[in-house]
Amino acid sequence: VRTAFAQEFLAHLHNLAFPVCFELIGLPDGIVVQLCCSDVDTPEVSQILEAFFPEIRTRHHRGFLASCWSETARFGCFVDFGLSEHFLSPLADSPALENDPLIGVIGALNTLEEAELGLVQVCFEPARSPWAEDLLSVLSIADASGSATAVARRKMSQPLSAVLVRTASFSDSGKGAFARVRSIGNALIAA
Repeated sequence: VRTAFAQEFLAHLHNLAFPVCFELIGLPDGIVVQLCCSDVDTPEVSQILEAFFPEIRTRHHRGFLASCWSETARFGCFVDFGLSEHFLSPLADSPALENDPLIGVIGALNTLEEAELGLVQVCFEPARSPWAEDLLSVLSIADASGSATAVARRKMSQPLSAVLVRTASFSDSGKGAFARVRSIGNALIAA
């Protein structure tokens, strides 16, 4: 997927009523890819998906993750990821990705055994405060060289979102659940 195409797709999700989550759910018999949204936003999200990805088929399935959750083993492990650097670090920007950054994550989710579940969840919610204006105002005062301000202007030219990245796993033991979520998390960090 081209970077500009992905940015445009995410920009279209910015004006929804509620947050949207992208999920990769690993099950023993395969991986399910979901874009989850509220019932209120379902018609608009369906239209956006059809416009940007006409080659894919979509199905509406309410509560899929919850139903899988209740069918799996009872030991779980959850990890929420936060920023390890300031948010102005530019993301890799190229016309197209040479390799899919999620290859390692898919590999980790493909090794699940019976009654196990693995999850990667990325939740997006539009930033509601005037972060762009506030940040540019502060930087214009503090940044003598102007280099940070230029990076900030580029980043602020797109709609801002708050993003939560989470991994989770269920297994038949606490040790197994931790090992699975660690494997998924390490692959996600490497991406």
